[in-house]
Amino acid sequence: MEPGGAPRPLEAAERADILRTLWRADILTHMPKDAAAVRAVRDAHAQLCNELRRPTADEQAQGMRHGLFPLSLAIVAKPSSAE
Repeated sequence: MEPGGAPRPLEAAERADILRTLWRADILTHMPKDAAAVRAVRDAHAQLCNELRRPTADEQAQGMRHGLFPLSLAIVAKPSSAE
């Protein structure tokens, strides 16, 4: 999710790039506070949880089943020039 943008799934190449970059990244112990970003992540999480809810009995009768996949959340930021 870009700042101010809507959440979207990453394509395979994007996931690979992100994972390689995160593997080399430093972990911050004091995350900068950005209330808008926190709200956006919370909203996206609530929406995703709703979309991944258990199928109803009617949906199960129609053949809908659970699908499992890895889910990860990372807040990635560029270091400020002061760091």
